[in-house]
Amino acid sequence: MGYSTYIHNPVTQECIMLPDSNSYQEYAYTYTYNSTFYFSPYVYNLGFGFDYSSNVFKVLQVLYACYGLRYSEPVKAQVCTLGSNSWRILENFPRVTFFDSTPALINGSLHWLSYEHILSFDLGSENFGFVELPPITLSRGSRPSNTFRLVALDGCLSIADSSSNEDVDLWIMKDYNVKESWIKLIIKRRYVEDGVLFRKVVPISFWRKGELLLLYGSKILVSYEIESGRYTPFESEGLPESRFDGIKGSRGGYIIFPYVGNLMLIDTIRRMEVQP
Repeated sequence: MGYSTYIHNPVTQECIMLPDSNSYQEYAYTYTYNSTFYFSPYVYNLGFGFDYSSNVFKVLQVLYACYGLRYSEPVKAQVCTLGSNSWRILENFPRVTFFDSTPALINGSLHWLSYEHILSFDLGSENFGFVELPPITLSRGSRPSNTFRLVALDGCLSIADSSSNEDVDLWIMKDYNVKESWIKLIIKRRYVEDGVLFRKVVPISFWRKGELLLLYGSKILVSYEIESGRYTPFESEGLPESRFDGIKGSRGGYIIFPYVGNLMLIDTIRRMEVQP
């Protein structure tokens, strides 16, 4: 059984399926000297963005192979230009092990956290690169994807560090790819109204002067004043109420992303791309 990748525009309600990459058949199994080891390929990371140099949308996917139950590694990166009917393998993929998370799109490049660096992929040149981390430690003996979150805030590459039992450190790179420009802000971890100390605190975006939109424990959306540390529950029409439940924990909560609407029809983009 393979997999499929879709592009969906929530404004126009269009949805298209991207072409099959045939990667599942390629990595479905392998033989060793005295036994057969099956390893399951899967898409570990997906990234989507607009290439302003050629005015096209592109999708990047990284395929991992799982060798039994103990070990997995990246085996292929490939890109699909929206409107084409195929995936192109990227031979320059550095095969860096990075975290399973939504990428941050900054300066025309997709970004993921790895143990030593931030991995970048330039949608225009289709080259990979590395951005230096702030002074944080990502331990290989843990699952950093649970405690570190890479996000784009006000056009800046940012990392929310929840690895400490104290407050959350929010690192913001004010000048892109300049290590010395990392600054640190402090976010109070405890949600005062319920007296609950949340392990997961996810910054969504700056949305008013001096205020940051945060998602606490996948359950509570709040506006947070950085200087005062004061919380205000964020209310939005159509957003179901979701309170913290000490028995159920954070299961069944929200996943929230910043979104800017686009009225361009996907089918129009596809027709533009296939013209000679």
